[in-house]
Amino acid sequence: MKLRIPLLLAMLPLASAGQSPLALRFAKGETLRYVSSVSATQSAKYRGEIFAIKMSGSNTMVISVKSVANGKASMSVSYTGGQSFATATSLPEGAKKDRAKIEAEAAKALKATLSGGARSQTVKGNGSSTYSIPMKDGQSMTIQDGAFMMLILPKLAPRVNTPWTAHIRMPIPGATGAMSVKYKLVGSATYNGQAARKIVFSTSDSESKKQGDVAVKVTIGVNGHILLNPASGKIVQGEVRRSVKTTLTHAKEGTRTSEQSSLQTFKKV
Repeated sequence: MKLRIPLLLAMLPLASAGQSPLALRFAKGETLRYVSSVSATQSAKYRGEIFAIKMSGSNTMVISVKSVANGKASMSVSYTGGQSFATATSLPEGAKKDRAKIEAEAAKALKATLSGGARSQTVKGNGSSTYSIPMKDGQSMTIQDGAFMMLILPKLAPRVNTPWTAHIRMPIPGATGAMSVKYKLVGSATYNGQAARKIVFSTSDSESKKQGDVAVKVTIGVNGHILLNPASGKIVQGEVRRSVKTTLTHAKEGTRTSEQSSLQTFKKV
């Protein structure tokens, strides 16, 4: 769970053995803001009927750094300015009369996603994060093995096209096991006049199981890129693509499939 920017790629220099490792850097009292836009589609097919809806939205992520000590930055994360829109592109005949309601509910759900997610977290220089998420009962949930904006950096200076792998969890209550994410430095870039390193990442997983008389198969894919300014230690731009396909097969009732895909882009402002 849960997205245009001019980008000028420079030459792709090989990393030399003398280069320093890449690292994120934060300062006590600083506030970082990232503007994000999201476009998404959802579709479902069953017995020849198709339901499909397109959505789009935007928000701003606000990161307030509270303290920096012992190689860790403590910060709060919140989201403001959530906006969302939805358009049904295909509906079963019986649902067409409820088009406006369906579109409003889809937009409302997306806005809730874009406006929620407030948390506190600690972040190491390599991006490794621990999330603390407030719950309705006044308690909080701790999720370890997180990543700062999907990024985990290697211990040594990365070399171009030499991959590294990290296992990360998302800051979402109920998130299951960690994802094995493959990263790769693909070269240098400039963004808004700033020198940056472009890092791509990807992960995928597929699970099949039986629930009573229904065979369930879920396939998930995530990929994207991040631009990191090595001088400031700040992420300046990135994008994340997500896809989920679910197939439910019943011996008598047939097969129902659903697909969700999204593209999120974000930039530091």
